[in-house]
Formats: sequence, C-alpha cells, structure tokens
Amino acid sequence: MTIKQTLAVFIGRFQPFHLGHLDVTERTLEGADRILLLVDNSYRRRSWKNPFTYAERRALIRAGTGHLGKPVATLPFVDTLYNDRAWITNVRTTVTTPMRREGLDRTKLEKVKSGCDAAAAPWVPITEVTPDRLSEDHFDIIHAMVSEVPFAYSSILMAQG
Repeated sequence: MTIKQTLAVFIGRFQPFHLGHLDVTERTLEGADRILLLVDNSYRRRSWKNPFTYAERRALIRAGTGHLGKPVATLPFVDTLYNDRAWITNVRTTVTTPMRREGLDRTKLEKVKSGCDAAAAPWVPITEVTPDRLSEDHFDIIHAMVSEVPFAYSSILMAQG
C-alpha cells in the first residue's frame, strides 16, 4: 500500500543548523508533509571546517525543528568529492530506501535548487546527467520555492507518492 504524501529532502552540511536552515525547512514544509535532512560530511573528522559531528548536528536539528508539527528526519549522507555521478547515486539510494520502508511511492520526484530563487525540474535518470548539462537542461526555473536564504547552500528534492 502506498501513502499519498510529499517528502522533501534538504541536503546540507548544517555546520551548524542555523536560522537560514530553519527558514528553508519551514518554507519547504508548507508544501510537503514531511522532510528528510541529509547531513553532508557526516563521516568526516571534526576540524575547523567541520566543527560539529553528525550526532551534534542531528541534536541541533531536532532541537530547532521540534515545534514545526510535521516530521523532520535526519540521515547521514556519504559525500563524494568531485564525483557527481556517485553523489547523485548516493542521493537516490539515501532517499529511496526510507521511502520504500515507509510505503511512499516515488511517482514524482523533482529537484528544487535553493539560494536566491529556486528551480525545479523532474528527477532525471542518472544516464542523462552530465556536469555540463546539469544547469542547462535540468534546472530551468519553473517557480520560486523559497526566497533568498543567505549562507544556505543546499539542494531540496521533492518526492510525491
């Protein structure tokens, strides 16, 4: 049995989870039933660039989103520097596994890019994605999802079952 719900996926480092991230999360949940935050750099050692561990960031996210009234889940994300195909595969795997477990059907999957204005495009097969075609073919602006979010570099995937 599939459940008709919209799952949003927000990918970021969340070093730390701040008000910009919270704003994106709140705005995203206006059009989604639940959100999954994929925490990038989850397996990297603590450093000046990555001062918080995954567990610490997960705790900050839970503390900051507990009042939203909709499910906010977090998962560690395996980043692959300079390998776009592997990164896309990791996103797909990390997103579809919990969807299947919860009975969500991946009938519609689109990518929304945040920053200044958002762009949306259908989820594309991995064979069609090449770095030179990403921005040209797959991120044409369809509608604005979120307004300008300073310091928030992220990707949001919307899956509707």
